[in-house]
Parts: sequence; structure tokens; C-alpha cells
Amino acid sequence: MAESTKPPPPPPLQNQEQPKEIGLPGPVPAGARDPAIDYITSKPYRPSTQRIIIDNVDIKNKCFTVSTDISVFLLDPSLSEIRLNLGQYCLLPKEDLTFDGKVTINGIEVEYERTNMAVSYFRLK
Repeated sequence: MAESTKPPPPPPLQNQEQPKEIGLPGPVPAGARDPAIDYITSKPYRPSTQRIIIDNVDIKNKCFTVSTDISVFLLDPSLSEIRLNLGQYCLLPKEDLTFDGKVTINGIEVEYERTNMAVSYFRLK
């Protein structure tokens, strides 16, 4: 009988960014810390749930609307600021040319500051 051999692995991707690993690959060695866990546990809040709704899909004009609800547990009652990484095309409700820097979260008006196109802040009152 002839032995079966495995096919050769595919060639590496060219002209494409290689995928990045999050945290340590595989089991965490004894004494090592997983950077992804350290990042999450260093925050004064914990992500709870996120719901994403994709709506108004228009194939012809290549556009759609996305909305999301994010729930977090606050671990620090004195927390006064939450940082969100929003893309440049992400607009909050009422965020247009007349935007006054305030949005409502859970019925409470809060200040909102877009510090750059990647990171934005909500200042809690």
C-alpha cells in the first residue's frame, strides 16, 4: 500500500498584511500574562453586551445604516469618562453640522467630545 502524504502548505500571502494575533497563541504558559486579559481587566468598567442592527441596505447605492447598543458594568462609581474607538464614518444621533457636543445616554444628557477621528470621549455628569 502506498502511504498518503499531506499536500504542501499554501504559499504565504503576498502584498497583504499578515493577520495579527490577539493575546498569546494557545495556552498561556505558567507565569505568563495574556495582554488581552490585562487590557480588559485594567478598565474601570466591563463590557456586558452589544447589539448591532444593520438596516436600510441599499445594494444599488452601496450603503446601509448600522446602529448599536452597548451595555457596560461600571466598577468605579467615580468614573467620569468613557473612551470609545469610533471610526471616522461613525456618527452619533444628532451629530451633524449643528452638533452641540451633547448626546443622551439612558435619558441623561452627557457631553461628547470627538478628540480625533479614531477615539471619542463621553463625559459623564
